[in-house]
Amino acid sequence: MMMTGRRVGAQEALNFGLVSRCCDEDRDVNEEAIELARKICEGGPLAITAVKRAVDGGWEGGLGVEGLAYQGVVNSEDKFEALNAFAEKRKPVFQGK
Repeated sequence: MMMTGRRVGAQEALNFGLVSRCCDEDRDVNEEAIELARKICEGGPLAITAVKRAVDGGWEGGLGVEGLAYQGVVNSEDKFEALNAFAEKRKPVFQGK
């Protein structure tokens, strides 16, 4: 699709994994977006920033950008907090460190 520019509909995009969800016609798309944003905000800020950098820079820098993003997270306090929270069956408290 990237090479041909072929357009796909919502259901086909969902089937291909290009989108994570489709919004029903009777649901307000803004409510859906806010719900997703809240879920994203529950994650560690360092990891979210790293993913954004990898996606934004990945088009030009390839895997090197992903490696740099990983290096910024792998030894972070947030990573260890996430592991501890998982082991303790609790919600993590991220500090962005």
